[in-house]
Amino acid sequence: AYITIGYRAADTVEALKSAPWEEPEEVFPPAVFPYPIGLEGRLLEVRVHLVTPSESAKPKLQKVSVTAHKL
Repeated sequence: AYITIGYRAADTVEALKSAPWEEPEEVFPPAVFPYPIGLEGRLLEVRVHLVTPSESAKPKLQKVSVTAHKL
């Protein structure tokens, strides 16, 4: 099982709705954390897809943490 992630950022809700999704091609979870995403904005939207090759597997996401850095 693995996860895929997507994220986007903007300064307003309206701009966030039209911002393109960034979807890294790396396998998650990566070997090193924290994972820098290099986006700027007051708002961040993240989507996570849990992927498993078996219908009987039940992947579980326990936590997503974000740390912002002032530029």
